[in-house]
Amino acid sequence: MKRTNLYLFIILVTGLAFITDCANKKNSPTPINQPPRKTSSANQPESNRKIEITEADLNWKSQTNSSNTITSGYLEKEPEYKLAQTNDALEEQNTGSMIESKLFKRVEAAYSKRDQDQFLALYKFFLDSFPQSRRKILLNEYLNNFFYSETLDSVNLRGSLIEIELPAAKDWSELNQYFEDLAEKGIASVQLDLVQTTETPIFLFSNHLKKQGYYFYVKNRPLIDDILEKLVNIAHKNRLKILISLPLRHHPLIGHSSVLLMDEKWSAIQNETRPNRKLDLLNKAAKGFLNPIINSLLASDVDGIVFKDDFTYEITDGLSRAAIGNYQVATGRKIIFNDLFVAVNVVNDEEIGVLTTDEYINVAMWRTREIKQLLWDIVSRIRRLRADFLIGLDVVPEMVLDEKVSVKWHSTGLRFLKDLDIDFFKLKWKKFNTDTEADSETYKKALTALSEMSKKAVIYTKIPFNEQRKNVILLNEKISEVVKFQEDYKNTKTAIGDVNRLQKYDLIGVYD
Repeated sequence: MKRTNLYLFIILVTGLAFITDCANKKNSPTPINQPPRKTSSANQPESNRKIEITEADLNWKSQTNSSNTITSGYLEKEPEYKLAQTNDALEEQNTGSMIESKLFKRVEAAYSKRDQDQFLALYKFFLDSFPQSRRKILLNEYLNNFFYSETLDSVNLRGSLIEIELPAAKDWSELNQYFEDLAEKGIASVQLDLVQTTETPIFLFSNHLKKQGYYFYVKNRPLIDDILEKLVNIAHKNRLKILISLPLRHHPLIGHSSVLLMDEKWSAIQNETRPNRKLDLLNKAAKGFLNPIINSLLASDVDGIVFKDDFTYEITDGLSRAAIGNYQVATGRKIIFNDLFVAVNVVNDEEIGVLTTDEYINVAMWRTREIKQLLWDIVSRIRRLRADFLIGLDVVPEMVLDEKVSVKWHSTGLRFLKDLDIDFFKLKWKKFNTDTEADSETYKKALTALSEMSKKAVIYTKIPFNEQRKNVILLNEKISEVVKFQEDYKNTKTAIGDVNRLQKYDLIGVYD
């Protein structure tokens, strides 16, 4: 009985092998030039077959092949690799690395800006999220260095000019101490604002007779407090030269004079001009408005003035009736707004875009020449009245690089400034009433252009205050960058500012 069962098992296995072989022959393609396969022993007569049964046959079990490596043969379809399952760990690792890198960059950015609150928050969040990160050592170095304190690099500030917009002194004694501290740091000159056009007082200790006006006497002009003489005495007592910032277009209560001197701006919505509360420099009477202010300064013991960079015009400014009339007399052309401007996306005056036509360049060039003539006349008059009086002019890179751009947007240009008989240019990083600083490359190009143009005038390269440079380390970095310009450019000095008590921009107290 046992032998009968064994024979039946052998016949069953042999039959299955024969069927499988036939199926493979039918479904598998035969490669070209492959020799014919030999007939399997299963096709031979059963009487001629000799079958040997081994112990392995009796104990046969199906063995799984853990490898999917193909050594020969053909496949009808690709094997199922199940990549989504086998690569889960790798994808998770790659995603984690990407998030870690992005977060680390944010920590580095906060470190570079010296933003203490943001840096500490991101530092903790990073370590909580990636406690095993290899960047942990570097982060700890950042943490240790973050609170490293430097002293102000006052050595490189020796002989420099500091601009003071809103001093923090609450009385005359504090102002005297402030000037004394500046002198100890090597500051040579202070530049003060004495023209107030808002309700924020420039000097906290003044009498504040008016909300807008001047801090020195000018005939028929609003007087806040006549403190100029005392300011000069304190500055000179501390061996500091004192220069006064002189705006050209931004003055208090423009339009309250007997002659209408207010500039006008074109409105695309109404297709007409509207007053913009700025002095109209294209009005022939503008010189008469400015001369009494300059006369008061010339009569004092101040060492000089610095014309602000507000003498420039936006493209839609400078279109008062007086300006339009003067343009027609000078050129024989009429100004028709629709021939100069094309309004784009008219929503309101703040969001409107304005394009200019080819005709506009004629107006812009005329305006530029008129402003140059005004500056020329004012400077020449000062030279005649007081030869020792220092005269400076604020400029920004956009004014001295591409002339087409500077004429169109700033009503000036390098060749319109080079003939002015002034003592120095102050090259700023950003324009009056703006926050965007020029990049270092643009600034250096402008410095090169000014240096090549001006063989006589000194060029003050400025170290601007901002939120980041409240940190003394970052301020020292900017000081080093600006001071290096003096190695490459002759006849250059350093200016720094603007001191502002509201924004806590200063050299004294903040960094000591």
